[in-house]
Amino acid sequence: MPLRLLAAISGHGFGHLAQSAPVLNRLRAAVPKFEITVRSALPYEVLARRIEGPFTHQHQADDFGMVMHDALRVDVTASAEKYRAWHDDWPRRVAAAAGGDRRAATVRTMNRTASLVVRNLLFTIVVPGLGGVLAPWWILTGGGRTSHPLAWPAVPRIVAGAVLYACCVWNFAAVGRGTPGPWDAPRRVVAAGPYRLVRNPIYLAALAIVGGEAWLFMSLRLLIYAAAMAACFHLFVVGYEERALRRRFDGCYEEYRRDVPRWIPRRPRPHR
Repeated sequence: MPLRLLAAISGHGFGHLAQSAPVLNRLRAAVPKFEITVRSALPYEVLARRIEGPFTHQHQADDFGMVMHDALRVDVTASAEKYRAWHDDWPRRVAAAAGGDRRAATVRTMNRTASLVVRNLLFTIVVPGLGGVLAPWWILTGGGRTSHPLAWPAVPRIVAGAVLYACCVWNFAAVGRGTPGPWDAPRRVVAAGPYRLVRNPIYLAALAIVGGEAWLFMSLRLLIYAAAMAACFHLFVVGYEERALRRRFDGCYEEYRRDVPRWIPRRPRPHR
């Protein structure tokens, strides 16, 4: 569960923000999963210029406010009265703030989960749907050709490929908080589930499905298509994906790359 902090920053001048923002930034650098809620009457744009990374902004004042005679002189009596009135109901204020933060955190979690589900579903429909269903169907039936299943033992292979793909997508969402698409990549190195055995199981899943379809329909055209897919996958992984992962995750990915093979599954090495 991520750590959460509610930071109330006064909007009286920008000195309080200038002092608070470096502390929040250091906390976030030390604890990457830190979730910050900033309660302040300052505009979001002003806060975002000093606070690094995402945060939730509650646009409201969380202090009583000094009463001023003018720009330099404080009305001490009136300010003290406002201070006492502010703290008269302090337990209720604290309880309301805690309850509101919990509700906001629950809503954020639900929104993130729904977003992950929708993004991964769209990816599945567009990319594997085109490459693993629509393209093979066109190869089998294009030009008025007709095809019928001939080798039913191929069905378990196709099902196994689909299950492996589902496991990969689950880990991308649950562990990496992203999708298999390079345009919506995970936020951390995914080394769980099938990714503990091999670095590219999602490509192996796709090849198992298309290869199974070629076997099911005894189609040489589909077999050639599967071979072309395998060559494209390898070129994409070596030429782009691994370089992008090195840039994105640096040492974490290098360690993972040393321990886990690219294409041939292997039991994880025990950590010394």
